[in-house]
Amino acid sequence: MKTDIFEAFGGGPFSGRSRLVATCLAMSLAFPQLAAADDYRLGSQDKLTIRIAEWQTVESTFRDWSSVNGQYTVGPAGTLSVPFVGELPAAGKTTAEIAAAIGEALQ
Repeated sequence: MKTDIFEAFGGGPFSGRSRLVATCLAMSLAFPQLAAADDYRLGSQDKLTIRIAEWQTVESTFRDWSSVNGQYTVGPAGTLSVPFVGELPAAGKTTAEIAAAIGEALQ
């Protein structure tokens, strides 16, 4: 059973999926030399910096999701735990694939 992550907030800034356009603005490995490698595949203990923003249509601005933004580590099981998204399989994936998975989960 899939739970709608927005129901938990009872409306507010997260109400209405059509209003939410969550975008992974910046996602990179903690080590710049590895972030430059487009084909780098994540492994256990790799660190990611994740930043997510919500497009506010009425104001034509982005609102930062500061409660989600931060540094995350791929766990020993190869998963990444992101608030409002849950556990994502990360081992063997690129940062672009992880960014796409987070964006899809937040739509």
